[in-house]
Amino acid sequence: MTFRRKKGKIVANFRPEEIIAIRTILTEVTDLIDDGDRSDPVIGRLFPDIYRDDPVESAELRQYTEDDLKKTKIESVGIVLDTLAEHTTLTYEQADAWLRALNDARLALGIRLGIHDDFDLETEYHKAAGSRATYISLYSYLSYLQDTLIEPLS
Repeated sequence: MTFRRKKGKIVANFRPEEIIAIRTILTEVTDLIDDGDRSDPVIGRLFPDIYRDDPVESAELRQYTEDDLKKTKIESVGIVLDTLAEHTTLTYEQADAWLRALNDARLALGIRLGIHDDFDLETEYHKAAGSRATYISLYSYLSYLQDTLIEPLS
């Protein structure tokens, strides 16, 4: 699967198992966003404090901005879920929504997996077992999707 430009659109073909994986992770991310539990590190990453040294000021700003940010993130996921098919065709605006949703999914998985700058995905994958290995593979796949989507947009 690779995104490519075709007649002013962005197109891609997905296998059924890819569709299931993308739908599953994006639904999980939407559930986390809906829940909005500030003690969850994923929420902290998706909605970081604007003023890291001033939690009171950040909380005040958050009350004015977070609902719109949540709405935008959920709308982006909705666009992905609405357009995701075996033969996907996207406008540039839809492709931008895909990028936002894929990025949020990667951030969420990255937090859950403990991914950091010197994290070696391949080494960690070979050391991992069970669901951790599956999630590392999914993280790599989402990264690949995001990379291949950036190319036809540039």
